Amino acid sequence: SRSTADLLPFAIEEAARDNWAPILGLSIAAFDERLSMGAQFSALCAEDWRQADALPPAERTGQLMKDGYYSFFSPACAIWPMDPLPAEMLKPFRSNVPALVISGAYDPVTPPGLGVQTVAQFPNGRHLVVPNGFHGNSAPRCLARMIGRFIETLSPPPDDDCIARMPSPHFFMGAPE
Repeated sequence: SRSTADLLPFAIEEAARDNWAPILGLSIAAFDERLSMGAQFSALCAEDWRQADALPPAERTGQLMKDGYYSFFSPACAIWPMDPLPAEMLKPFRSNVPALVISGAYDPVTPPGLGVQTVAQFPNGRHLVVPNGFHGNSAPRCLARMIGRFIETLSPPPDDDCIARMPSPHFFMGAPE
């Protein structure tokens, strides 16, 4: 998330000084209490993890986290009860249904490359890449408006320079000395 990313350099620097509190705080903040871990494991382990498990480590998630996303969930997914996805769920398809795909440039889980693959299946689709976006991108007001217009009109939103104006991460490095 934007807020934890802003604090990460500070937390790393403090950990290097043997002050582990900031990095531990960020690791706890990463777990949103609104998420059900059981529901997350049920979907993630049956879908993402099973597919990743069949790949060599270098091909699992790529981007920023490399094999880290897979490795983080691997102990739980190895024992989590799940049914495999039906084979037809993994096949590419084509649909004329309007689609709006939004990717964050810094998303380590579903990077823009996956958005490109997804929107290719929808001839009436549009792929927006938020240059300074992370995994969740619908909260900023301008994107919420674009999503709302898409839901109302079922047509891809026109270009809106609000995405280009979204601020880059601002790293907090602690109080000045």
